[in-house]
Amino acid sequence: GSTFTVLLALPAAEAERWGELCAPGLAEALPARPLRILVAEDNRVNQDVTRLMLARLGHRAEIVADGVAAVAAVARSPFDVVLMDVQMPELDGMEATRRIRAM
Repeated sequence: GSTFTVLLALPAAEAERWGELCAPGLAEALPARPLRILVAEDNRVNQDVTRLMLARLGHRAEIVADGVAAVAAVARSPFDVVLMDVQMPELDGMEATRRIRAM
């Protein structure tokens, strides 16, 4: 039941392209490419649900259980997307994100 809003500051040409990509029915016409997604989540049930949902969409997910492991995973290998929980043991998601962005 979460709702996410993403605001992107794009040059005009990119903003137009983004609008085209969001047009109804266009998503089915776009070529699907599996994404490498890092999921930083300490709850086992949430890990399993997220892995299954992403697999159904054709994406590959690597799951880590804390912020330290998330930072190490990004340092080791590039990801297309990182889904970061905020409250995790060892290192919370906010600090882990700061460290990843600093790399």
